[in-house]
Amino acid sequence: MEARFTAKQVWDVRAARALLHIVQKPSARRVGLAMLCAAALCWGLSYAPGMRSTGQTLALALAAVGVLALLFLERVWARPIERDRRTRGPELALAFGEEAVEARNECGSTRYAYGAFRRFARCQGRYLLFYRAQQALIFTPESIEGGDTAAFCAFIREKTGLTLENAR
Repeated sequence: MEARFTAKQVWDVRAARALLHIVQKPSARRVGLAMLCAAALCWGLSYAPGMRSTGQTLALALAAVGVLALLFLERVWARPIERDRRTRGPELALAFGEEAVEARNECGSTRYAYGAFRRFARCQGRYLLFYRAQQALIFTPESIEGGDTAAFCAFIREKTGLTLENAR
């Protein structure tokens, strides 16, 4: 198979976090923000008669949990995913041909027809090309060879009909 573009998938914590960020419902960010909103409501509750210490204690506890969720929850959730994928082989060589994408490592190769891809997204400095609901080929824009990233995105749009989604 002659490849028009090539890339390298390397499994690391950032790749696992990008995958998790896109597929998790609700997101760790949303959980953290909900906790902070609940903390603000409890703080407001503390001004009701007889609720001062209870409302403030609850607000401080919810605020602490919300900040921890915002800062660390996604990282904690991503570690087991990264460890699991790393045991399968941390690197894949991706070859984007005219008919399919071929993913190769030391154990063998797999071909993915372009019609099998469901979603194309960019998150945390990674491209994610989903072939199942929670499984994707993940690679950095810097690893793409054979053209620039705009040409690559146009190629993927042409072959799959998918447009690039930008996740926060």
